[in-house]
Amino acid sequence: MASVVTEAASGSQQAPEALPIFLERMKEIPGILGIEILSADTVRVRVPSQLGPIGQAVYDLEEEVRREHPDTRLDIWVSEAP
Repeated sequence: MASVVTEAASGSQQAPEALPIFLERMKEIPGILGIEILSADTVRVRVPSQLGPIGQAVYDLEEEVRREHPDTRLDIWVSEAP
């Protein structure tokens, strides 16, 4: 599992409950190359290919967490690692 980089997650705003759940479940997806927490509700996930099985697993997880927590904001950016 890739390490998590926190850039702008600190602040007075309380983190939504969906983000910690998303991050915890990300540990179950092998092959993630990197995770950057950009804000209290925004994460960039680096994968080998957005269209490959790892990228699809991230999109599926995002959809699942959004269904479970429809009232919280969750902004996931999936990008291919250079």
